[in-house]
Amino acid sequence: MARAQSWLLLVLLALLVGVEHLYALQSSPGFHYDESWAANFALAISEHRVEWPLHAMSPYTFAWAHYIAAFFLHFFGVNLLVFRLSQVGMALLGIVALTRTYWKDRPADALSFLFLLALLPGLAFNHRFAIELNGFHVLCFGLFIFCYERRMIWTALLVAWFGVTSHILFFAPALAFLGSRVMKLDLKERERNGWILWLGALLPYFAHVAHHVPEAKKAWLLFAFTATLLLLLLFRGERLLKRPMPLLAKILPILAVPFLVNALFFLPGEWTVLVNTGQFAMLLPLLLGISVSLACAYLLWLERAEWNGVLLCVIFAGLMMLKPTPRYFECSMLWIVFLFAKGFLRLPALPRLAFAALFLANAALAYHGYFSSEHQQRSIHFLAWKDDSREFLPKQELAKFLGLSGCPISAIKSVDSRTYEPLRFLSHGDWPLASVTCPWNTSLLIAPSSEAPQVANPKFVGGFQVWGTP
Repeated sequence: MARAQSWLLLVLLALLVGVEHLYALQSSPGFHYDESWAANFALAISEHRVEWPLHAMSPYTFAWAHYIAAFFLHFFGVNLLVFRLSQVGMALLGIVALTRTYWKDRPADALSFLFLLALLPGLAFNHRFAIELNGFHVLCFGLFIFCYERRMIWTALLVAWFGVTSHILFFAPALAFLGSRVMKLDLKERERNGWILWLGALLPYFAHVAHHVPEAKKAWLLFAFTATLLLLLLFRGERLLKRPMPLLAKILPILAVPFLVNALFFLPGEWTVLVNTGQFAMLLPLLLGISVSLACAYLLWLERAEWNGVLLCVIFAGLMMLKPTPRYFECSMLWIVFLFAKGFLRLPALPRLAFAALFLANAALAYHGYFSSEHQQRSIHFLAWKDDSREFLPKQELAKFLGLSGCPISAIKSVDSRTYEPLRFLSHGDWPLASVTCPWNTSLLIAPSSEAPQVANPKFVGGFQVWGTP
């Protein structure tokens, strides 16, 4: 392919990926409690109500992403769009880094990566949910892969340290990458020294977490595991794996299957549409998930060593967070697409065309459902997965309704604190307070419609029931 044509395709695909990430960002998805907590915390940092905090929501989440969000809120204004741009922007920079990894030597693979990213909506939907797992982690993962491929080992490991300390779940992809290098039995001395230092730098972090979380046993277990790995690398213990390595490489795909199924299930995006809107359409995504699984199995058979890292990553992530949700498998899904892109062009022509048609049909279905103007007002709860559609009910619609009704945030008494936290942030810049009298007195109450009591003359807005004493 001519260089000029490659550049044109790159620009077009990059624009498509950008639009998918940024279109209607202020309104979709609904403002989740975790996201609103992060936004309120970043606002507190920007207003110096919290002075240089180390922790964010939990002792295992350091506030790196929140400092970035605080910078945006301080200089560009306090509203939901600015906050989400601060996090989605990091995700897009991570994607740029991954694309750049391929572009110099393998431009066709870079285009294939952007093509797959554009037509597998699960990742774009994930990145719009603005928390550190979907923004800062994507940036760290992209920079880590880019730097490691360019042999900037120390920079890559520094990035990985920031990723792990921002949220402990980044330990899964970083550790998986180390595992894949060990399985190749090709760990260079400079790499070994870097990983030893990296593991040593994480020991104080795990000790700190163990001293501040109720379930200290798990943190101390991670501490002991990290210390053991450090000693093994220090004394070249990976040589003990040389003989059992072929057997381990054979059973690894089998061990990964239960966790890989989750990652592949989330990629088509319909799960995110379901929890965000209550719309259910799973047949095409199920077919796509099965097809991608078969293609991944074929590519794994062709280049097993390349996929060991992904297999280890889904296993580690699945074990660390047993109740799955797309954000827990963010780096796993991104890694799958990154490797699948490299092998996609190696597939025979007919399967490639079939995949392209299937991707296009699924993307059209998913994006139509996700950006539909009328959300179905249903609260769907699942036992096997973490997310609940109740969490993604559109608080933005509720804030607009209350503001135009003349009701300030001070008049609200929410029976659900997970609803009040998003409204508290929205009251700063997304609450168009009208110069009319609030139709409720001091007893304005709000609850998800499915959980609200039966009262006279309620209002129903965005899946919420609003009532009080008129």
